[in-house]
Amino acid sequence: MLPGPRALGASLKVLTFNAWLLDIPVYPFGLRRDISEDMSERIKRMPQRLAETQADVIVLQEVWSQASKDALIKGMKERGYPYAAYTKASNWFLCFQMAMGDGLLIVSKFPISDRVIYHDFAEATQSLERFASKSVMKVMIKHPSLGYIDLYASHLGAVDFENGDYNESELNAHEAQLVELSEFMRTTRSHPITLLAADLNMHYKKWDHAHGRPRFVNEFSESYLRLKRSSCGGGHALQDTYLLTHQKTARDDPDYTFDQQNGYVKHGYYDSLPSEVEDYVFVCDNEELRAESSDLVFKGEKLSDHYGVVARFQWTEASSSPIVSLATSGGQSLASKAKLRK
Repeated sequence: MLPGPRALGASLKVLTFNAWLLDIPVYPFGLRRDISEDMSERIKRMPQRLAETQADVIVLQEVWSQASKDALIKGMKERGYPYAAYTKASNWFLCFQMAMGDGLLIVSKFPISDRVIYHDFAEATQSLERFASKSVMKVMIKHPSLGYIDLYASHLGAVDFENGDYNESELNAHEAQLVELSEFMRTTRSHPITLLAADLNMHYKKWDHAHGRPRFVNEFSESYLRLKRSSCGGGHALQDTYLLTHQKTARDDPDYTFDQQNGYVKHGYYDSLPSEVEDYVFVCDNEELRAESSDLVFKGEKLSDHYGVVARFQWTEASSSPIVSLATSGGQSLASKAKLRK
């Protein structure tokens, strides 16, 4: 049964957070055993801190093992989040693919449709990424007032930074993943309210080589702009809730989510990487759904090597019309290949 008419003032709060829970013993292949520090202590604190954000829906990345998923699902269920969705890892090795899955986990106060679809990106950005399956996952959230919401969760591949520059071949693979993400969203979107919560492993600013000293400059990258304009379809575009609500442009100083001031970054495995905004909550533009706020959370805490982003949305017009689905059209290549979990 569909929810009733949308109510004026109905709200939704969404959190995205890279939990940094890598507890798979792949150290013989070059990955340090202690890459995710203080895991046992952090995973005990995480459910309470996540719940304290008062988010209705929480999208997590890098929850790699089943034990970590089970611990967080149990802890969140005890705190009022009875619904969860994730894709199961395979139990076999093929071409160095390891049974780690994609690390994505969604927990929610509201029901999640049984129909979960996902798409594994065709190309890994680097050799270590082949031990996982970076992907995009779509679920439908049944909000009591807003109706069905298309929620996309994703985590894109990392790109190495050496000798003051990003690896060019890995950047090309990352760009291919962005194209697949956009196409998957565009061809599977089915409801007007559509959100993307993701660790894109990509800063929104342009990386410029023009002056002989590679650096970020005060322009939006073409990759970021292309993702925004090509993911929703129907003439709609993604809105970056943080930049929108803080009225920031590419000329303003960023509020980093992957920050060299974070102790886990500064003294850890990724100490050579520049600070970046990597974590985002996007919404397909919708005249009746307004992003009221979008803020960083967990900054200054030893909870992860990333900060979280929590966005609050509010429905601005009462509607007595039925809550309808969108008709997707064109470009069905990825939609037809999408995998279904029931």
